[in-house]
Amino acid sequence: VVERTQALVDSKASLANAQRLARIGSWDWDLPTDHVHSSDELYRLLGVAPGSIPARLESILLITHPDDCAPVKAAVLETLKTGHSTTITFRIQIADGTERILYQQIEAMRDKQGTIVRLSGTMQDITERQRAEEKISHLAYFDNLTDLPNRQFFRMRADEALALAKRDGRTLALLFIDLDNFKRTNDTLGHTIGDYLLKAVAERLRNAVRGSDQLTRHSGQQLGRFGGDEFIALLTNIDPTAVSAVAKRLIQKLAQPLELESHTVSLTASIGISIFPNDGDDVDTLLKHADIAMYYAKRSGKNTCQFFDTSMNEAALKRLSLEKELRGALEQGEFSLHYQPQLDLVTGAIVGVEALLRWRNPRLGQVSPVDFIPLAEETGLIVTIGAWVLSTACAQAAAWLAQGLPPLRIAVNLSPCQFAQPDLVQQITDILAQTGFDARYLELEITESLLMQDVEQAIETMTALKEMGVMLAIDDFGTGYSSLSYLQRFPIDRLKIDRAFVSAITSDTGSASIALAVIAMAHSLELGVVAEGVETSEQQMWLAKNTCDEIQGYLISRPLPLQELAQLLQEHYTVDKEVGNAAGSIGAYV
Repeated sequence: VVERTQALVDSKASLANAQRLARIGSWDWDLPTDHVHSSDELYRLLGVAPGSIPARLESILLITHPDDCAPVKAAVLETLKTGHSTTITFRIQIADGTERILYQQIEAMRDKQGTIVRLSGTMQDITERQRAEEKISHLAYFDNLTDLPNRQFFRMRADEALALAKRDGRTLALLFIDLDNFKRTNDTLGHTIGDYLLKAVAERLRNAVRGSDQLTRHSGQQLGRFGGDEFIALLTNIDPTAVSAVAKRLIQKLAQPLELESHTVSLTASIGISIFPNDGDDVDTLLKHADIAMYYAKRSGKNTCQFFDTSMNEAALKRLSLEKELRGALEQGEFSLHYQPQLDLVTGAIVGVEALLRWRNPRLGQVSPVDFIPLAEETGLIVTIGAWVLSTACAQAAAWLAQGLPPLRIAVNLSPCQFAQPDLVQQITDILAQTGFDARYLELEITESLLMQDVEQAIETMTALKEMGVMLAIDDFGTGYSSLSYLQRFPIDRLKIDRAFVSAITSDTGSASIALAVIAMAHSLELGVVAEGVETSEQQMWLAKNTCDEIQGYLISRPLPLQELAQLLQEHYTVDKEVGNAAGSIGAYV
């Protein structure tokens, strides 16, 4: 008997120890006597000393989260009534104020007559496991940087919202939000600042759609980050006429400058909008149409919103087809360079050429740069294509020098994406080394608006290029908003007057005044001036009279393929020698 008693004691001790290690408490309720026995571990789970409170349902409910009391009570009554095993997960608040999560399983036992005479239950603290699962779930469904729903979770929510909208006959709006020129900002300022900006954008979007005004007070809003600089907003149960106001408010909020330690950054966004049921009856279609509308917003000048229209579909399909062809164009050898001569107005000599990209596709034929250059910029393909243009222009120029032609200045346009590349200077260094072309004859053209986006970074990059011996020109001058003080800081050699002003200099006093001002400003800074788009002799005479240095345009020559340019230069050079002006011409070429 003593041995059996000791064995029973040891067994209970082992059970108690196992429960303690597993953080499992147990209770046993004898219904005929209404006696409840609870293990010491159960009391520890409840945050009280063993035996300090009655281990009854009423006591447990006192520390149970108010939202969980009814389910806990219902689980006990269910087992008591039916004899079925039940499980319940619920929250309690222990004495120190900490919230814990418990998992309880309840079993019923019957006597020989089938009457329920006893309930027993186990409780386990699953707080850490539950929080780990919640963290894993959060990582799976929320963007790690902004803490907004990711693409997968947003799609799930959008599907649910769309089902409700269909059931209730209500409207729903999708807003596709894309930051303008963010890649360039990210490349210029670095990914750390880029991440900070994305988090700031997410917070501004949260605040803007929080439903604190009449526009969204009665609607539901969801936000998501689709990746990169793309965000999405879902507005449910909202009057379609109010959607535009919400979109404009988002644009206004995002455009407010962000103050960083060493930078003030201004971001803008383009927003495309699709409306259920007009623009689609499933999430995929609505997203596609909002994306298309966003593209049109960018085409309209950015920093604006655009509603989807059915006419956009055809244009979008055409764009996708063009993008597909563009991606294979370089590999298939479909690009070529044409060169447009630049003429010195004093000597009459060709002193330079501008390299212009041309694309002939077997299926599409000759594709206009107006159509494919913006697309190359948007897709990032311009970086690879631009590197090819630079390399090819330098190689071809080096080749005609080897043929005995005089050295010419070769002007090549740099796109915003190219200029923002951190390794731009190294790329150009490598190209010059590989082609053997003299840096003194390479001129890089950069637009005025590009330089003004980040003046300090632009000066740093331009200074590094100048140290290599490369010449620099500001293209389309007069269309941006640079000032004399900025021009004094830019290490440039030439200004190019935009063709929009040149075309009207003989007929419009405003255009003539701008051209005169550019020439005077450039000469005061000892810079050369090139007028683009010269098409009439009257324009040439006006520019010569007003001391413009060089002209470029169809009056002189259309852009020529390599062989025709070589022939033109050969003839030009030969004529100069015949009139005894070879030395002067060679000097002009340089």
